[in-house]
This record gives sequence, structure tokens and C-alpha cells, in this order.
Amino acid sequence: MTESVLQPESLAPPAELQRAPMSPAGRSFGWLNDKLTAFNEGRTPLWWWVLFLPAAFCAMALLPAMLIYKISTGVGVWGNNMPVMWGWDIINFVWWVGVAHAGTLIS
Repeated sequence: MTESVLQPESLAPPAELQRAPMSPAGRSFGWLNDKLTAFNEGRTPLWWWVLFLPAAFCAMALLPAMLIYKISTGVGVWGNNMPVMWGWDIINFVWWVGVAHAGTLIS
């Protein structure tokens, strides 16, 4: 009956099942973490700001013009015309309700 007792060395996986080390060349996990997250957690490059800010200001400048256009022409701009009784506002509402349901389902 003593032969059936498992010793820790008998539970070790065989050599062909052993994984390669996750951190190569004796590096620490902190070094590996810094290397993997450097792009996401690093500073935003200057070229990105140079491209993004003018585009954002152009979009912000278009907002008042589009609001004035919508107010002056009415909700027919969204597709609420006589032959079609539903339009952009209803589709948008249904879309976001669907997104909320999906988020509830996932969580």
C-alpha cells in the first residue's frame, strides 16, 4: 500500500510538457510588463496632437452650422418625411437600446 502514495517528484510534468520561460534571458516580469505596455502607457507623440487638434477644431466649427441647418429645416433632415414615418431619431434610439441590452448581457 505504501507504493501507491504519490511523491512530489512523481507529480512533476515530463520534460516535453514543460513550457519555455515567459521572461527570456533572465529578465524580470516588471521589465516584460514595461516593454509590453510602453506603447499604450507612453506619452502621446507630438505628430498625433498636430493632426488631431485641427481636425477636432474643424468638427467643432461645423457643429453650430449643422445645428442651425437642422433647426431651420426641421427634423425632415433625419428622414422623417411623409412617405417614411420613421427616421434617424428612431433608428438611433433603437440602436442604443440594443447596445445597452448587449452590455447588460455581456456583464
